[in-house]
Amino acid sequence: MVMLRKPIVGIIGFSDGDPEVHEELKDIVQKQVDVIEEALRGSGQVEVIVADKLVASERDAKEQAELLRSRGVDITVFSYGVFAFPNFSAIAARNGKGPFVLAANLNPDWPGMVAMLAAGGALNHLGIKHYRVAGDFHEPAVLNKLLAYARCGAVVTQLNGQKYGLIGGRSLGMYSAVVRMQDWQKQSASILSIWINPKFCALARRSLRNRWIKPWPGWKSM
Repeated sequence: MVMLRKPIVGIIGFSDGDPEVHEELKDIVQKQVDVIEEALRGSGQVEVIVADKLVASERDAKEQAELLRSRGVDITVFSYGVFAFPNFSAIAARNGKGPFVLAANLNPDWPGMVAMLAAGGALNHLGIKHYRVAGDFHEPAVLNKLLAYARCGAVVTQLNGQKYGLIGGRSLGMYSAVVRMQDWQKQSASILSIWINPKFCALARRSLRNRWIKPWPGWKSM
């Protein structure tokens, strides 16, 4: 029986790649990470794992992304308090656990929003799907967006590897006994990515709880 659990959210803070500039700005970067962590923990709805250090180099980006992935996060939040080199986010996304949510404040004194948009552009170029949330994370409307993505990430993680919607099957589990099972696997991945949309989360969570998948009304026309 599948047991529902709290989503596990990983947070990585991104900084400037110049060592001297990073030293000057690291407190601002850390403060933004702390705000997001505090808001998420305060909700009581998720578990939070923060990266061991702020990202200020390509090596940091790879190591911290892999670290959070190894700790079993369902979703990874990229936090921006100042301008951060966009390639750091690209490296982290290549090596981390998605879905990825880019998060920034609206502080006019520091270009965290600019960093988020630049990072988002880099991920778009690489074809890496991601989501964005900006604003004061202590405000319910902003926090709830992040929590919705976290719940969906947990649902996708728990559905991964389960058997569902299989018609026919494979004799003795042999892939070569049917026509291109790989094509169905690709389609399944697409279906799971659609469920990232918060509108589908309640249905997916009920499916996990009751061990059934309610047929999509438009399945006959697919």
